[in-house]
Amino acid sequence: MLSIGSLSTHAFLRKENHLTLKWHGEDAESGIFDYEVGLSSAPSGLIPDILPFTSTKSHPAFLTYHPNLGEGVEFYVVIKAINRAELVANEFIGPLVVEVTPPEFDGEITVTLEDDDHGNSYLVARWSQDAFYDDDDLDPLEDYQVAVGEAPGDTSMMSYVPLSTLESDICEVTIPPSCVAVPTDMLDWHLHGEQTYYISIKVTNVAGLSVVASSLPYKHVVLLPREGVVYDIVSPDERGVSFKNFEDIDFQTSVTDFHCWWTGFSHPDQDVQYSVALGTLQGSDNVVAFTNVDSSVSSYSFEGLSLNVYQRYFVTVEAESELGSVSVSSDGVTVISDGESLTDTHVYDGLSCDKLIGSNDTATGDSIHHDYDRRKACLDDINFQASVTTANAHWTVSENMTDYITELKWALQSELIQDSVEVWDYVVEYRPVHKESDIRATDMALRPGGRYRSIIKFCHPAGCFQPIASSGFWITPYPPVSFGIDEVIYDSAMRELSFTWKSFKQEELDDGVTEDAIDYYEWSINVATSDEETQDGHLILPWQRIDATPISDQLHYTTTLTVGLDFSDCLRLGLRGYNKAGLSSTVHKEIRDCSVAGHITKNVVIDAVGEYDDEIDDVGYCLIINFTNN
Repeated sequence: MLSIGSLSTHAFLRKENHLTLKWHGEDAESGIFDYEVGLSSAPSGLIPDILPFTSTKSHPAFLTYHPNLGEGVEFYVVIKAINRAELVANEFIGPLVVEVTPPEFDGEITVTLEDDDHGNSYLVARWSQDAFYDDDDLDPLEDYQVAVGEAPGDTSMMSYVPLSTLESDICEVTIPPSCVAVPTDMLDWHLHGEQTYYISIKVTNVAGLSVVASSLPYKHVVLLPREGVVYDIVSPDERGVSFKNFEDIDFQTSVTDFHCWWTGFSHPDQDVQYSVALGTLQGSDNVVAFTNVDSSVSSYSFEGLSLNVYQRYFVTVEAESELGSVSVSSDGVTVISDGESLTDTHVYDGLSCDKLIGSNDTATGDSIHHDYDRRKACLDDINFQASVTTANAHWTVSENMTDYITELKWALQSELIQDSVEVWDYVVEYRPVHKESDIRATDMALRPGGRYRSIIKFCHPAGCFQPIASSGFWITPYPPVSFGIDEVIYDSAMRELSFTWKSFKQEELDDGVTEDAIDYYEWSINVATSDEETQDGHLILPWQRIDATPISDQLHYTTTLTVGLDFSDCLRLGLRGYNKAGLSSTVHKEIRDCSVAGHITKNVVIDAVGEYDDEIDDVGYCLIINFTNN
């Protein structure tokens, strides 16, 4: 009897150059005399056509080389057993197929880290469903196994396990499979940051031949994208170039468009996707919500907006990778309307009083040892000046607008009257000035009697506001002209002094302006020291300011003296008029005509002796007078 174990539908031979057989046979009555083995292409061929019967010399084993068996050839093994009675028994084994080629892999395996709905973490490998194949195998590939390691084909973190044991919600195992989800808690240790791992897929055919395909490297990244820098920029149309190397702006005039550019966002291992937003605060999107942009670009233009003037807006760029996102905002742009008028902003002629405190030419308001301070009072806005070589101006800007102003330009204009119409012509064209609060222009050649004004342009990087002009000032380089004192009257009984005079004038000014140029008058009493009336002489009473009363075309003033006048000398009234540029003229008139006899009574000096009687209240000094010839 010859027995052979059961075979599958097909048996496979993994070597095509030799064949080894072993079997068991017995004959209880006469015993086995010999065995013969042959190879046949048919299951019933008693005469083998591939390899003729060959004796094994009674051994239940056979080894032969078969160069005629090629890849995929189907054949049968015929074993003939001969006992000592020369009786024969045949056994057929097969069909057998020569299979020497393992499965093949064509494609790539990608790996990602994913979580399911329950928060479980998986390393997920994916490939195309037809990536593994075996063209010489009639049966489908079913034996898939997976392993995890730190190098291609490495199994140090997880040895090979069948894919069928790893089915999950993330990856459903099909036939043939195209993915596998490996729970991270099955690994021999936790995934380490910035380390690289590989998943290997092993596929074995029915002949026991295998192919191992390893995934692309998976780097376990724990870093977020690197933060970049976001710039607010002008439009390409405004610059005439593409988005590249733009300077950051702080102001713009457009209320419909907003442009930005960014750089520096990156990730060493993952792709970065961008989204941009526009808001009134850094990080906010209350104007334009976050909008995805192509990852290949680094600029964006918001269009069709309705922005508010004097509002600051910020662009926020969000850079997102697989692990998370970072966001960076620009420093913002304030929208300004070009050519708009500034409110609560003023330009004044002359220097600010703050700059003149302590000057010897300007009154501070504090009298020290003088009866009153005759220095010209400081005015924040002058209407007249004496200098023909300087032009000064200062200005104030509303506090809520100072941050917008980055540049100032100053010009000087002269007034012209053409056909009774006021026209202003440029004497000095616009020129930049320091961003301070005043301008001191020298080396001017201003015309006496002319009217001038300063004009300031307050500018921002995107343009300028409407120019603001001062009220103007006249040039009065000469002292006022006096027309003398018309009349002086002194009432000795009442000790009352009154006088009248015609208003001083500035001859270089037109009649409509000349009287406005006179600031004030003051008077004094002095004793003439010569016949020239223009000299002040010796003061008897100091200069005092006059609060004059206009009478017709004259001015009149009356004052009561504390003591009567002593006309032992020729007393004169001094009258001085100041213009608003600080220049003055003085005129004198004798209180009594000193040329008339009796108007002047010389004092007599006598020597006297005697004692004062303090018991007599209503009597003055008691004098004993001795006239002498001396």
